[in-house]
Amino acid sequence: MISFEVTYKLVQEADLSNVGGRLKQARLDKGLTIKDLAKLIKVSEVTLGRWEKDLGEIENHPDKIKNICKELDVSPKYIFAELDSYSFAAKLKRSRFEMGLSRRELASLLGVNRGTIKEWEEGSQPRKYSEFQIMELINKIKAGRDQCR
Repeated sequence: MISFEVTYKLVQEADLSNVGGRLKQARLDKGLTIKDLAKLIKVSEVTLGRWEKDLGEIENHPDKIKNICKELDVSPKYIFAELDSYSFAAKLKRSRFEMGLSRRELASLLGVNRGTIKEWEEGSQPRKYSEFQIMELINKIKAGRDQCR
């Protein structure tokens, strides 16, 4: 007599149009539960759940972003891809994440205050400097940091 067993795997898919959805999908792709990933990156399950639902501000935790990307084997570019990836706000935010900087740290490097960085990342246009000048300076900072590694 031949017997066999059929195993079904529940496949969940997340909304990839936002940061939380991409974070959730990367976690699911790795086969991790919220509890597993939360433990690995040293945050509460509630915090991680809020990030996956786009209710928490993961952007304020560059150290956790690095840990998440390491554990899930994805890049910050994937997690923080914006639909409008050519906007100044998206480029600024993506650059800050790639460098692993908080808003305060980037503000210090650029000689502006943290609130200014927040406003720019939320879509406000710079008044004193052009977007090009700011991104040029950020690219120089990135290049300098890469040479130090």
